[in-house]
Amino acid sequence: MNAFRNVGLRFSIVPGVLVLSLGLVACGGGEKPGEAPAGKKAEASAPKIPDPLTIFKAQITPVNVPATVKAGSEFVAEVKARNLGDSPWPHKGGKEGENSVHFCYHWLDADGKMVQYDGKRTELSKDVAPTEEIPVNVGIIAPEKPGEYIIEFDLVQERVSWFKDRGSKTATATIKVE
Repeated sequence: MNAFRNVGLRFSIVPGVLVLSLGLVACGGGEKPGEAPAGKKAEASAPKIPDPLTIFKAQITPVNVPATVKAGSEFVAEVKARNLGDSPWPHKGGKEGENSVHFCYHWLDADGKMVQYDGKRTELSKDVAPTEEIPVNVGIIAPEKPGEYIIEFDLVQERVSWFKDRGSKTATATIKVE
């Protein structure tokens, strides 16, 4: 019969979100701490899931956004993103990307009406510390229908929230789709 050698409990509360983590380490008897029980292979541990952010605040600055693109084409826009929050933006999340921060965009028509919510995600190149600014080459897919559009740049902490929804300012640019 296995006994539990270590029990760890961790929780954090963010308005509207409760994250509870429970860790149990079983001992079958005889193994040393850190060793797998006899006859069992040690498994790689899952990546640690970062905590949800408490402040979702960024300064997004478009640097090089094409004025004209082909309908349905993939292209890159260069932007800068500065962390105005109180904790790092994690670029890697849990096993399924939980709580990682990604750069993303939405397409609006010329009148500001939402055409496509939630575009292609772009990973950050590293964790971004408070006050730090990093360049981001945002991978974008243009709308299929030609016309004048507004692209709205935003950040999202996966499975938590869009930065805009927590009060952060987005950045926009006008793009003609041919």
